[in-house]
Amino acid sequence: MKAYTHRPGRSTFCSRIQLAYGYLATPFSPTGTSSHQGYQYPAHPRNRSAMSSQLKRQKLPSEVQEELDEGARWLSTTARFEQLQKENYLYCVEAEALVDKFSKLLAYVSDETPANETRITALHFEQSASIPVKKGSSVDVIPIHLKSGEPTIGGEKLELGEYVRLTKETPVEPDFYCLLLLRN
Repeated sequence: MKAYTHRPGRSTFCSRIQLAYGYLATPFSPTGTSSHQGYQYPAHPRNRSAMSSQLKRQKLPSEVQEELDEGARWLSTTARFEQLQKENYLYCVEAEALVDKFSKLLAYVSDETPANETRITALHFEQSASIPVKKGSSVDVIPIHLKSGEPTIGGEKLELGEYVRLTKETPVEPDFYCLLLLRN
């Protein structure tokens, strides 16, 4: 597994998922404008004119809906979240529990991509932010709890029961909890 280093002025998120499960940890940072170790970091959320509003939306299978509902209750009430310095989101620090709580979902997505190439994390967006995507990779954003207002991704309203596949940096508007499934 590649080690990710911290550069002054830039923080890196890395979910700590046990390798025994076959799900790797992943870097995540929606700040800055440069690329570092292959990741394209986004421009400030106010600079959205270059963003595409055409998102690839897909329905989630009914087999995983009960698990998502239970996981949403856990994430919005019990799970521990922390905020990295200078970031506009909170991330779930209970990485092992994420793998356990969302095992059906991970098995479902593993049909498309091998488990060892899928990473999972959970975020709570309370402020405007952007989700970066490594060039040549994709990120599935699965909203599981819409807390208040009308949260959006790429300028489009989020819907429960759907996921959005991103292939490039995309802005989000709060307030919601989501899972991110990152693939190489």
